[in-house]
Amino acid sequence: MNDIDLKLLQIFDEIYTGGSVSRAAEKLALSQPTLSVGLSKLRRRFNDPLFVRGAGGMRPTPHAEALIEPIREVLRLLQYTLSLQAVFDPMSSARVFRIAMTDISQVVLLPQILAQVRVTAPNVRIETSHISADTPTQLETGEIDLTIGYMPHIEAGFYQQKLFDDHVVCLLRTGHPRIGPRLTLKSYLSEAHLEVQVTGSGFVAVTKMLETEAPQRRVHLRIPSYLGIGEILAGSDLLATVPHLLADVLQRRNALRALPVPIGLPCFTIRQYWHARFHHNPACRWIRQTVGDLFNGLGSSVTPEHPVGEEQS
Repeated sequence: MNDIDLKLLQIFDEIYTGGSVSRAAEKLALSQPTLSVGLSKLRRRFNDPLFVRGAGGMRPTPHAEALIEPIREVLRLLQYTLSLQAVFDPMSSARVFRIAMTDISQVVLLPQILAQVRVTAPNVRIETSHISADTPTQLETGEIDLTIGYMPHIEAGFYQQKLFDDHVVCLLRTGHPRIGPRLTLKSYLSEAHLEVQVTGSGFVAVTKMLETEAPQRRVHLRIPSYLGIGEILAGSDLLATVPHLLADVLQRRNALRALPVPIGLPCFTIRQYWHARFHHNPACRWIRQTVGDLFNGLGSSVTPEHPVGEEQS
């Protein structure tokens, strides 16, 4: 195989088709001496003259007759292979995208993602799972296409893109008997709290800071999920320190109100993550672009995607 290249096969096909070395050279944009050199290589390779002069031009030998169809099939297959490009047509695709995310993202972001996907890719399906210790491995193997949340300990080989920043507020029921339009530090610390214990979210850092900055905060209820938190708060006097975007959603569904937390707490960042193996995959790029465009300007602008550990300021 080392002494046969594509150009030699093309030379063979053109001489066979046109019956002329000069016409083959013109068709292939080669000089006639170059084409003659190529024909000599073919003759040596196949140990046969291949083409001899006769009435009307260069005539193929029986061996050349036997070679023409296999050689043309090789050229056809090569042309077909080179024409193949990795493409993704969202309107016709029925692909399943698997996204790992937190409970907060499922409540706040997933409905918007689903609505946008239904418009631009009506047959595409989405499956979600929770962010866990296995998420990085699942991203690398392709079991998960995308992660939306917070993975501070992810290693090299991954890309990330900042989607937006969020901050925390205190969520409580409308008509709370002891808290008016302003939440003081004294009231915040004296009331009973609900706390959601989650992983995979930037909000975890805020929860840990609360434990340091307000150790006297009285947590009367700890639950593992944000599901049902609106109903719990609406039916009790508990307070909950939650992301602002989540509070907006819960206030629309329940008789709740949000007040600023009387403790200086940092903002936290929501990102999307993916493995470098799928960085150029058209389908994966499409879902990332859809998510990125959807939340552009939500809290802060989407930043360019970059490898983990090389985030730009």
